[in-house]
Amino acid sequence: MKKVGEKKWVRMFIIKTFVILFFLVSLGCAGWVRATTYEPGETLNPDCGPTDPDCKVIVDSAFTTSVTVTNGSVSSSLQAGGLYIATSTSNLSGLFFVDNSGNVSASGTLHVFSHAFVSSSLIIGQGTGYESGKFNVDGLTGNVFASGTVNISSKLNPVVVGGIASSTGSSINGAWAVEVRGKYAYVGTTRTGDEHFNVIDISDPSNPVIVGTLLGQGSAGNRMNDIRDVSISGKYAYVLSSYSSAPESNLHVIDILDPTAPTIVSTLTLSTSATVASDQSIEVVGSYAYITNSSLDSLLVVDIANPKNPTIVSTMTSSTVLNFARGIVVAGNYAYISSAYTPSQGGSSLVIADISNPYSPEIKGSLVVSSTATSSAVSFSVSGKYAYLGDTSNDSVYIVDISSSTNPRLVGTVTDSVNLDSVSGVTLAGKYLYAAVRTDDSLRIIDISSSTHPVLVGGVKDSTKLDGPLEVDVSGKYAYISNFGSSGGFYIVDIGGIDAPSANIGALQVNTLNTTENLSIGNNAYVANGLNVGIGGIMTDGLL
Repeated sequence: MKKVGEKKWVRMFIIKTFVILFFLVSLGCAGWVRATTYEPGETLNPDCGPTDPDCKVIVDSAFTTSVTVTNGSVSSSLQAGGLYIATSTSNLSGLFFVDNSGNVSASGTLHVFSHAFVSSSLIIGQGTGYESGKFNVDGLTGNVFASGTVNISSKLNPVVVGGIASSTGSSINGAWAVEVRGKYAYVGTTRTGDEHFNVIDISDPSNPVIVGTLLGQGSAGNRMNDIRDVSISGKYAYVLSSYSSAPESNLHVIDILDPTAPTIVSTLTLSTSATVASDQSIEVVGSYAYITNSSLDSLLVVDIANPKNPTIVSTMTSSTVLNFARGIVVAGNYAYISSAYTPSQGGSSLVIADISNPYSPEIKGSLVVSSTATSSAVSFSVSGKYAYLGDTSNDSVYIVDISSSTNPRLVGTVTDSVNLDSVSGVTLAGKYLYAAVRTDDSLRIIDISSSTHPVLVGGVKDSTKLDGPLEVDVSGKYAYISNFGSSGGFYIVDIGGIDAPSANIGALQVNTLNTTENLSIGNNAYVANGLNVGIGGIMTDGLL
């Protein structure tokens, strides 16, 4: 019995000793953990486990405020420095560099290796008026799916990326009119005695190339001098010109099927008035061309069903309402015309004409947008129920509600005597209006999200390249500008957009859709206005 008791005592001694040693070791380990709690600037300890509270985040020494870390969560504000997330219980892993104060602001690089859930807004870029950057997404479920590389930028500070200077050659000197179709820009110049119609390959925006040109000289009755406007339809360019010495104003039809060899196929004399129109505009819709002529105070409708024999079918003249008629836009059954009409004959007006019968157009309504004697609304664009007019003399852009053809209403105006000094050309793209500003040598951007409160939000000024810009056309993520000044020419501006190898979009709304190659429609196509078809003609399996 004694030996058994001794053995029991020995066993109890060993057990107690083991417990005491284990307790001491535990205290030592705990003290070691506390002694090596991470300090700012240290690196991640690879021996830490995912559940250890201090292994989640390492704070860089650049932090200027305290950071409280609880199970991988930052509970206080985070300013300047870096945050490295190595493990996670919230479906996020990767590198996160945070440079600015606020909720979350990233001006550096964000690499997401798994999933990123953003419950508030996510801004990529500089946060100074525009967003730009590259978004690399391998797999993202939800509303947006991108399988390749998507470059997204909406630039309010656009950049001139390429062009052809006037000094390059006489064919581009005095660029006046521009229109873009597919991979070509068509530019007409105005230099009396040295006018040219140019076809420019814009496939590479950084290096546009003139591939075809046509000298404007001709005999009396068909001279192509001082090109004022260009409209493209199918394989033809319709070009307006004026020549004060003759005098004569003409419509020229140019075959552009071969872009390297444009050829005039017909010329129609519009006027031989002693006061030749210095301002003319043309809009081609279907088989008709609608032309304004400032010297005739008129709207002319020309049948171009046979491009080799265009014919004037009607002329609507008014020395009051259509006084000094200038710009024109056709939408549906209406032609919208800018003129200098006011009761005192010296302002800016918008005139609405019903052209449902091209042989008998009729004025439906008009609105004086400015009664200032020196005001001059030349160019404008129309989208939906609004018309947007640029005024060269009042340094303004007007927004007019045209939902009623008989009672248009001025709803918004933006004026800037510096940045909008002589607005000579405007065009729409989404929620922005792009304005060519002649005296300011700039392209300006106006946010028209609110029709009653348009806001000038950005632009680019370049007194050399954008010397006297007159017209602007937007296609894709670029604006194409004709510049009349001596050092100007033709220039291309990157205004931002989306570059993607492919896209699957459920619903798409655009102002203008340009396809450089083919367009395939799986169901019905509805055309509210005219349909222009090229040399290939129309093939149909049903009635036409």
